[in-house]
Amino acid sequence: MKIFLRFCLTKAEALALTASNIDTVNRRISITKTYFRHKGKDEITEPKTRESVRTVIIPEFLAEKLKAYIESSLRYVKKELQ
Repeated sequence: MKIFLRFCLTKAEALALTASNIDTVNRRISITKTYFRHKGKDEITEPKTRESVRTVIIPEFLAEKLKAYIESSLRYVKKELQ
């Protein structure tokens, strides 16, 4: 989590990320959602302000780590579905 905070993402934005928000080829993360807890329920919604919707450029090492994480997660899901 700390690595995301270094690249100008709030904790709520990082928790709302999905693989579709991450472009490892062009080294970009699209911030389009935010996470919050309301009355004991987890919710993911659009950010409160237009300025919060943005694209963040990430360094190559982080793009590589995210790509490896996404690929390993997908392999795990496929294995579980078999």
